[in-house]
Amino acid sequence: MPEENIDGLTGKIRYSLGLRLIWLFDTERLDEGLRELSACVKDYGNDGAHEGTLDEVAALDLQDFTVMHR
Repeated sequence: MPEENIDGLTGKIRYSLGLRLIWLFDTERLDEGLRELSACVKDYGNDGAHEGTLDEVAALDLQDFTVMHR
């Protein structure tokens, strides 16, 4: 993230992952093709970290993003 408040980047956006993702896509810093996938990963992560409602199937889906395949 840029240190300065450019392109509407505010403290609130810096604090919130959801708002940061929107800002990163809207300012074309992340490829648009990743928007839907990033929202799913964020939501599953929030379910596991905050709600405690992440089931085993969703956890295994998320695990796919923690391993690099060559």
